[in-house]
Amino acid sequence: IITPKGTSPIMGIVFYVDQAATNNHFFIIGKPGSNKIWFNKNIDGDHWSDSNTPATDFLTLTSAQNDFNGTQNTSSEYSYLNTTVTSLESTYSWYTNPCWDGPSATSAIKYAHNYTDPTDPTGTQWYLPAAGEVLRIFNVYPQMDACALLIGWITSGTMFPSGFFLSSTENGTNNTWMLETQSYPWGAWGISSDPKTNTGVAFPAASIAF
Repeated sequence: IITPKGTSPIMGIVFYVDQAATNNHFFIIGKPGSNKIWFNKNIDGDHWSDSNTPATDFLTLTSAQNDFNGTQNTSSEYSYLNTTVTSLESTYSWYTNPCWDGPSATSAIKYAHNYTDPTDPTGTQWYLPAAGEVLRIFNVYPQMDACALLIGWITSGTMFPSGFFLSSTENGTNNTWMLETQSYPWGAWGISSDPKTNTGVAFPAASIAF
């Protein structure tokens, strides 16, 4: 439990501390969501395309690994997707997007943006980490798992199963950059460009001033 000065306590696990004099922030994760997808556009392509989100596209691996602006990415993506889905539902009675709507919504963007911590009534704004931030989280995964056991997020095993870990870093119309650990620990792992409809783990993250 983290208690920033002058605020209510927040339940989270610290994965990075930025001690730069102009920043003075530390970064935490909330409880991860499993079986999430970045977004699944409606089958009727005449009325919907997810290619126009205002977030910056990162077209190379190097640029993606150096994207640490999950806050801005998520804000832009959530605003665009929520506005577009709401507009389509108002315009077309037949339109529905179960990825975005309802208690079983699977969108990683929506899960992270709307994540709530019951210990934090002030409403910290959470976001889906950028690709560079997802790498930072995975680089300290043993410590993350140890903390998750202490606070009851897991009772055994790991928060980092073999598979995909979603980020808010986009790569064009249909892909986003994800951490892929399919073959870890027996083979390579790293950031890769994969379809936005891939299922994976979504970590909500937050930036806290100190």
